Amino acid sequence: MKGFTLIEMLVYLGLVTLIMAGVTGAALSIRESNGRDAVRALIAEEGLFLLAKIDQALEEGKEETLVWDAKEETLSRMSDPGEAVRLNGGNVRVSAFSLEMIPAALNAPAHTNAALTLAATSSSGALLRQQFTTTYYAKP
Repeated sequence: MKGFTLIEMLVYLGLVTLIMAGVTGAALSIRESNGRDAVRALIAEEGLFLLAKIDQALEEGKEETLVWDAKEETLSRMSDPGEAVRLNGGNVRVSAFSLEMIPAALNAPAHTNAALTLAATSSSGALLRQQFTTTYYAKP
């Protein structure tokens, strides 16, 4: 007799199906992981960009004029709203922004704390967040 029996064909077909299911699952997992990593990198890039702009305003002594407009999603100075900074990162949003000016105390110089939290949704629907903070110490 030549060829395979029906039982042998069913066993082979079952094994091939299991192998393909494993390979497909692994490929989908890798794709999802790459999507999350891309969104994390975008959040980090946007956060560092905003921190640099905040640091620049603090260096120039204009912290009291920094304003985050949640509707327009722009960071600007009240004195020059035309110079607004906008996020470039697709679905990246600022979910929290705070600016706290702390006067000089007995053992601590005057300083300003800025904090912002960025959030974005990955292609799989996962919500990713990252918090960024900076502290600027006033020059004596």
